[in-house]
Amino acid sequence: TGDLKHYQQLGLNWVNFLYQLKLGGVLADDMGLGKTVQALAFFDSLIKKDEMGHCLIVVPTSLTFNWMSECEKFTPHITMKRFQSSCKSEIQEFLDSNKHGIIVTSYGLLHEQVDFFNHNKWNVMLFDEAQYLKNIMAKRTLSARKINANFKLCLTGTPFENHFHELFSVLDLALPGSLGSLKEFKKDYVNKSVVDDEKMDFLKRKIKP
Repeated sequence: TGDLKHYQQLGLNWVNFLYQLKLGGVLADDMGLGKTVQALAFFDSLIKKDEMGHCLIVVPTSLTFNWMSECEKFTPHITMKRFQSSCKSEIQEFLDSNKHGIIVTSYGLLHEQVDFFNHNKWNVMLFDEAQYLKNIMAKRTLSARKINANFKLCLTGTPFENHFHELFSVLDLALPGSLGSLKEFKKDYVNKSVVDDEKMDFLKRKIKP
């Protein structure tokens, strides 16, 4: 129901481009530039083509209701339900009886209920504030990587905060294998006091698309 700014339209076009190519990506606009709105516009574009299916949005607990309210404001025709452990049967019934719909859950519940989420088929899986998954060995990151989806999109203004290992964790979640093996990546970008210019230029070119 809103009007996208020019750069938001570019972002939407880019996400749709990745989706059509069956890739994944990281939308890393700075905070306040409307990553949530761009994501909702993406879901809207899918439902208009009858392609949305079942989608899972994973967020920090504090943002759950923000997503619910933003959906009601901008895309009220899309059904979005909040997952709670006490209502698993209700959520499962909703998924079984509806062709399209979005489930919102927290990172904590994703880890606690990973078997439930892994049991269902997801077309799109979106991770908001994806820096929550910057530690590739953390339990919640391992849980997130277990769940299959046709398309994975990460939203974060800080794809890495401290070192390149975090960038690998986030990008490899969205598009597994895009940065090669973790062992080789650590050798080139993590286990060094200084990354040489040639390697840095190569990494920039690789992640730019």
